[in-house]
Amino acid sequence: MADKSALTLYKVRKTAMEMLADRGFIIPQKKLTQTFEEFKEGLGEDTFLTMSATKDDGSSDGRIIVFFPEEEKISQEQIKNYITKLHENEILHCILVIKGKITPSAEKTIREFESSLTIEVFNEKELLVNITRHEYVPKHVILNNDEKKELLKKYKI
Repeated sequence: MADKSALTLYKVRKTAMEMLADRGFIIPQKKLTQTFEEFKEGLGEDTFLTMSATKDDGSSDGRIIVFFPEEEKISQEQIKNYITKLHENEILHCILVIKGKITPSAEKTIREFESSLTIEVFNEKELLVNITRHEYVPKHVILNNDEKKELLKKYKI
């Protein structure tokens, strides 16, 4: 694998891990601080890129899996395979990080399952940089109901 594409995968995977950590999933610190050289050493393994994580709060959405398909175009058949894997592992949430495009029939299949599964699709280009960690982006926090009412009142919404 060329260093450029390996570097792209490294950045994308790191951003995906940071995103999961920000959402409350448990990501080992060793994985979050992994260097590019350490990443390249693991690239030969078949399932190296696929990640799974859990939350420690016991919630129903407490498990997630992230897939990194190698294909440029994601077909309906591939989506069905991912859905089968989710069902087999009793996971209700996944993220697909794609290189290219997703076919209309694949998008339709995702919509058909949206009442029972959450499938998020990101393009690699969207995850090259973690914009929430940029120095000019303020820390995002969830407001409680009182803070929400105060904010809405302040802006007369």
